[in-house]
Amino acid sequence: MTSPQDLARGAPDEADARRRAERLFDAALQSGLPLAGLDEAGVRIATLACQAAPYLAALLMRDPHRLIRVAADPYLRREKPREILTAELAARTGGARSTAELRAALRRVRADELVRLGVRELERGLDTEVGRELARLADACFDEAIRWHDAELRARYGPPLYLDDDGRQQPAHLAVIGMGKLGGEELNFASDVDVIYVYSSDQGEAGELSLHEYFAKLCTQVTAALSEVTEDDVVFRVDLRLRPEGQKGAIANSLAQMERYYETFGRPWERQAWIKARPCAGDPGLGAEVMATLRPFVFPRLIPPTVIDDVRGLNRRIKRELVRPARGGD
Repeated sequence: MTSPQDLARGAPDEADARRRAERLFDAALQSGLPLAGLDEAGVRIATLACQAAPYLAALLMRDPHRLIRVAADPYLRREKPREILTAELAARTGGARSTAELRAALRRVRADELVRLGVRELERGLDTEVGRELARLADACFDEAIRWHDAELRARYGPPLYLDDDGRQQPAHLAVIGMGKLGGEELNFASDVDVIYVYSSDQGEAGELSLHEYFAKLCTQVTAALSEVTEDDVVFRVDLRLRPEGQKGAIANSLAQMERYYETFGRPWERQAWIKARPCAGDPGLGAEVMATLRPFVFPRLIPPTVIDDVRGLNRRIKRELVRPARGGD
């Protein structure tokens, strides 16, 4: 038999851990899930959450059945492959009939995965593995949100089509480029996800919409699906400030627009930012084309000495900004 006292025993602050354990038992009882008969994996997850991870304990209290699901996950003790995570996410969001249902499903999967990965972080996994798995979770959530909202927009306006260089009509696609920690597959539990949205071309339309209008709508909806705060929290906070022209720029750019921007206005810090970039969601063919197109900007054959000076100046400014709060006594 397992009790709140059992879960709290040996904690650095047993009284605090016991209060969390009691709230978890109460929530489980109200949901019709008695916790007295937990198996070994379930007991260990509940113990770690109550003793060392208040946020994970809160996620279990919100849905006590989450404890059973995570305890039964065969990847509690090893890294979950991308294809397994993608299939699980698709299965749990496939029945969504509305935007609200999609968002709720994405947040439930995210919460389950945070509990699983929190346990791995605390005692069973390497930081590098957990960082990769969090990045895979973000990738899969972007893909699922794109799939759902793209289908909805196609049904309303028609498919997005463009004319290629040979004058042939082709389907237009969206690619999500992961930047920063997402691009490097090294997310942590508090990380935002930095992304840039790129679509195939402006030479076409989707029914009554221009392609820019279509993909702006799609990217706005995808961003909200992941980052809007609901009663189930968020999936990931999406940061779009690395896109061309930053907060003043369009939410999405065509590949040609993006190439022109970096050729004309690209700055050294943007070149640095793209070093860790990778196509993380959306159409993989377009993602590969984006990376190939921008490679001459990211890795130029010749670098004038002024670029090195600019990078050094940028690094000095960053260091000053990092130490300024400490000097101000904040």
